[in-house]
Amino acid sequence: MIAWPGSVLHHLRFINLSFWRNPGAAFFGVVFPLMILTINSLVFGGAKIPMHGHTVTAASFYVAGMSVFAVVMTCFTNLAVTILFDRDMGRLKRIRGTPTAVSAYVTARLLFAMAMGLLASMLCVAEGVAFFGVTIALPDLGAFVVTVLAGSACLAALSLAVVSVIPNAQAGPAMLNAVTFPILFVSNVFYPVDRLPAWLNAIANALPIRPLATATVGAFFGGGISLPSLSVLGIWGVVGAVIAAARFRWQPRR
Repeated sequence: MIAWPGSVLHHLRFINLSFWRNPGAAFFGVVFPLMILTINSLVFGGAKIPMHGHTVTAASFYVAGMSVFAVVMTCFTNLAVTILFDRDMGRLKRIRGTPTAVSAYVTARLLFAMAMGLLASMLCVAEGVAFFGVTIALPDLGAFVVTVLAGSACLAALSLAVVSVIPNAQAGPAMLNAVTFPILFVSNVFYPVDRLPAWLNAIANALPIRPLATATVGAFFGGGISLPSLSVLGIWGVVGAVIAAARFRWQPRR
């Protein structure tokens, strides 16, 4: 029987190969946020906007915002879709039937999603610095990385919870996008949001994407680690983990 860490590494190697051999997953998780960042920065990047007591270029905001979008795509949408297809094709059932701990598979999925979320967000930062004159201090970059990792873990846990209520892989992308994109548009991701109706603002602040965007954008522009926003994310992550533990299904619904 393979030791638990070795089993995690085994699953990680397979997940990594599967991800990069899947053009759709690689495109929407890594390339798509970079593409939106490039288009927005070329068209609107020179505009000046107030942000955390400073006047910054719109390109700087797009870097932070698209980093959040990349985390949502990799750690929530792509993770859920991948697990749904694994479940429908019987892979989850076969994994559960092996002597290795099923927790190794789940851990590998979560770690890989978090790694891809961090990679995609750092590629956004690298593009902004290299091509659009964006600057970020090293301490701010550290706070940014910590925030991205925390948000990635939260969204990955929520992704496992959502998988438990989606009936099959074919329904997954439509249901996931129907949930995420309306929230993204009111969550300070695609553009600065400062004039929302009070009721909509309250709803957005209570959902996980707005606190993640607030914390990530704040860290990027020198605001440090936002403990209130990360606390909201932590609550969502715990709720997601509890639901996933109680309701996760290893076989497709008949």
